[in-house]
Amino acid sequence: ARSAYEAWIGLDSNSLKAYLAWAQVESQVHNYPKAAKLYLSLIARDSLNPYFYKLLAYLELKRESSIGALIAFEKVLKLNPKDQEAAAQLSKLYLDLEQFQLADSLIKEHLVLDSMSRPLHRLYLQSAFLQKQYPEAANRAAFSLKELGDSSLAILRMSGIANYHIQEWSIATHLLLKALDSSSDKEQILFYLGMIHIAREEHQKGQAYLKLAMQEGTSKAMAVYQLNLALSYDETAKFQMAIPLYQAVWESSQSPLMLYYLARAYDQYYADKGPAKDHYQLFLNSAGDDYYRYQDYSRKRIAELKR
Repeated sequence: ARSAYEAWIGLDSNSLKAYLAWAQVESQVHNYPKAAKLYLSLIARDSLNPYFYKLLAYLELKRESSIGALIAFEKVLKLNPKDQEAAAQLSKLYLDLEQFQLADSLIKEHLVLDSMSRPLHRLYLQSAFLQKQYPEAANRAAFSLKELGDSSLAILRMSGIANYHIQEWSIATHLLLKALDSSSDKEQILFYLGMIHIAREEHQKGQAYLKLAMQEGTSKAMAVYQLNLALSYDETAKFQMAIPLYQAVWESSQSPLMLYYLARAYDQYYADKGPAKDHYQLFLNSAGDDYYRYQDYSRKRIAELKR
């Protein structure tokens, strides 16, 4: 095929069809540098054709070149300002680069052209969610769910988490349970369901969900799950169950605060106060200039234990 396309271009160096077909073959066999050269040859012969820039942009995405894709999609929109597909792809790239103002501006510009576009509203929600603008994210999610009928997993998950952060516990639970049914990656959803129940002081249910999150967990958030489960055990006076979790978080994070939590748990659970006193001292030795309130309590408690 390569030989045939090369011969074709040798006979007709301006054949756009030959360059296009050859580039697609090179892309299919993952010879991306050669495909890029061929797309650039197309652009050199017809620099006002946005389709060629779009092909180059998608090739740059395959090459994991975000900047190359961004430049190409920007060129597409310069030549064809109404191209919603290019606007959506460029907005995604802006969000990946945390260029939220550029993303929001572009999304709003294209929502004027198509106010009921599901992909654009999903990106608009994602922008608010990534910026932790949870009240706004909840409103945008509600519009997608009610007005657009978009109950995709991404919408359910972001809406549920946003409603958790604004303490709309019932709405958050309903949405996250629906997301749980259709998700293959359940750990984050299970974690937030657990946190909702703990916030409502339904510790037994919350602890069960956090355990499930830990069973599913493969992410770097494992220490977060362990810590929140330990804090829930602590709050319900299950100190013996909290201790190994605090220990695990300390081993993975080396956060001095875990030594303080361990000291408190040892202090509450064991009649022998030696381990508690030792851990209060370890915390003081590790805390540096941080955690003033906890340091003050630790010094007072060590003194009490010595007396």
